[in-house]
Amino acid sequence: MQTNRSVVIVQDPVLRCLPDDIHALLREAGCTPLCVDIPTFMAQASDVRNAQVVVTGVGMRFDRSLMAGMPRLKAVVVAVVGTDAVDIEAASSLGIYVANSPAQETAHGMAEATLLLILACLYDLPQRQAEVLNSQKLAMRPTARMLHGRTLGLVGFGRTAQALAQRLEGWGVSLLAFDRGRVQTAGAVQCVSLERLLAESDVVSLHLTLAPDTRNFMSQERLRAMRRGAILVNTARGGLVDEDSLASLCAEGHIQAVGLDVFVDEPLPVESALRSLQHAVLTPHSLGHTQESFARLAQMAVDNVLHILRGVAPPHAVNADAMRLMSPDHSA
Repeated sequence: MQTNRSVVIVQDPVLRCLPDDIHALLREAGCTPLCVDIPTFMAQASDVRNAQVVVTGVGMRFDRSLMAGMPRLKAVVVAVVGTDAVDIEAASSLGIYVANSPAQETAHGMAEATLLLILACLYDLPQRQAEVLNSQKLAMRPTARMLHGRTLGLVGFGRTAQALAQRLEGWGVSLLAFDRGRVQTAGAVQCVSLERLLAESDVVSLHLTLAPDTRNFMSQERLRAMRRGAILVNTARGGLVDEDSLASLCAEGHIQAVGLDVFVDEPLPVESALRSLQHAVLTPHSLGHTQESFARLAQMAVDNVLHILRGVAPPHAVNADAMRLMSPDHSA
């Protein structure tokens, strides 16, 4: 079976085995794509430059200049839910589809991972583990705090936040949510202003997409607006948080603990102040990655690729409306 030079898969270290899974599924469908690492892709060799479909993850940015330099490109297929690494407006203007993999399994996995981080912070799991590994004496008084009876604030109320809220039914938790596109209450969740959410929540969990207007959304001012002793959890995107301010406010005790699965720079730099925080649970942007979600993500990415190769629009195009507006008869 010859390599199909029209399809390029970018090996993304954050996605680990997912590109290999996509490659295997495409081979089963009779297509053997070219697999390259990020430096090779950025070097724009002829095989890369002439690709019709690129499968990528979250490790590199697809801006206008990059896509414009690929004259045959018909689609950028993102093998995860988030598409913030692709300039969607530029892609649409160039006649390029952007498709993602909106697997429900991802929302479920991320919701469970978020709950894990919340509980790990409340129960001071890193300190409990250190007491065993370092043969430390137990603290005279418990430091753990129950989730029951507390207020959880969800900043953003998309699929993951909704899945988390569903899991907390019956836990005796008050749920607040701030979402710029939602003004009514949703079941047990009360939608409120951001100011009220930050002031009242014992735990603030971030569930926003990363865009120019959400970068550093949790600024020093907003982090300080959180109630003293609160916990911040972020399983969305690292760029949502001013990490320097977060580290300072944690060190001074204004924020009691943090649970972070994402960072501005990944992997987290060795010199990051976040590494020295006593009450921090840090994981490498993989906590919510499950066998179930990866299997579904791979299949959805392959479905997108095969549709493009057949000359039809990908089923999970995020810019389908824009493409239709450009040309009512537009096809892949």
